Amino acid sequence: MKRTTLFLIGALLALPAAGGDSETTVTVGGWGASEGDNPDLAAEYRSTDGGAELGVESTTHGEQGSVELALRLRDDNEQQHALDFDIGRFVRSHTSYLAMVHRLGADSLENLAGATRHGRAVWATDLDPGSAYEIDYRDLRHRTELQPPGLANLTVGLNFRQQEREGTLQTLAISHCSSCHVVSQARPLDERTRDVGLDARWAAGKGTIKASYNHRTLSEGIRQISLLFDNALQPELLTPIFDDRLQWDSAEGPQPIDRRPDTTKNVAKLEASFDDVKGFVLGATGLWSQTENDTVGLESSYEGIFLHAARNFGNGIDLRWRGRGYQLEADDVFVVYNERKSIAGAQAGKTYRQVYGFEPNYLRESAIDRDVFASELDVGWRLPRKLGRLRFLWELESIDR
Repeated sequence: MKRTTLFLIGALLALPAAGGDSETTVTVGGWGASEGDNPDLAAEYRSTDGGAELGVESTTHGEQGSVELALRLRDDNEQQHALDFDIGRFVRSHTSYLAMVHRLGADSLENLAGATRHGRAVWATDLDPGSAYEIDYRDLRHRTELQPPGLANLTVGLNFRQQEREGTLQTLAISHCSSCHVVSQARPLDERTRDVGLDARWAAGKGTIKASYNHRTLSEGIRQISLLFDNALQPELLTPIFDDRLQWDSAEGPQPIDRRPDTTKNVAKLEASFDDVKGFVLGATGLWSQTENDTVGLESSYEGIFLHAARNFGNGIDLRWRGRGYQLEADDVFVVYNERKSIAGAQAGKTYRQVYGFEPNYLRESAIDRDVFASELDVGWRLPRKLGRLRFLWELESIDR
């Protein structure tokens, strides 16, 4: 409701500034809904609470500019609003807000039940039976464009977007060894993604240049939940002979699962296109991005360039070429293994390292690291008298990982 109030305040402030002719339509009503069984499919994205409904549509057009307002409110998690205005053709603004519910349904786990003649079993436990798994989704977007007087070729844009997801998810985790035991539990979600961006576009003659930058943050209010895994036993003998080969079971206590880190991502982009450079249509795009896992301090980066050119030479001959090159890099991670000792058999009291001389700790080098270059050339010749078309294709790709 707070964002709806902000929309109304913004509209009330903007309407007098526009002056001129106004037209407003207000719709007030009520609605109700009943649930016969499970609303997850029939009302996957709809509220079923019932209550009052409000709709407002208002437009104002004057010499100083125009304002358009549209409100639709049915419930806290079912509403959609938009506010648009322009001032003297120098300022153009669009703001929208969407709220909705997403019912996710629940896995009944009924298929997870079975056993072999040797005692190996698959079974499941639901720690939160009857939980309603659903997410309240809210999306606020804003863009304002500025076109300075005397610089009609230049457009500057300011962007803001905030997405929020709040509710409950169903999380599944599995314990191995003595059996395949799947555990379901409710996982609270409190997530916010915020984008702040700036872009500028220059269009003149037969060419356009655009530069943009965006800063994104993803914040998790609840980063993880925990689970006590089963005691790891050999499935037939039911003895703990695997202890030195595992990192944890019930002996280590509850372990974190479904971990979600806070992240930050910055993206810069430069684009240029020209319609006629000695007969060629040319285009180029350069892109740079950096993503950081703020929870553990790891980073990944992307740098790339894309080029294309095309020309029709006449006499049925045309040429098209596309080229791209990019580099992906991510931080390496040194993994330290939780070494446990065997508590049964001839290896009792020894770790896996001590028994086999194996070094469990290792440096994990990122699998996404790569340098890529690709080129595609397409030359065509349309034969006379509708005899068809000949094409020459040449493709080159180089990947270094």
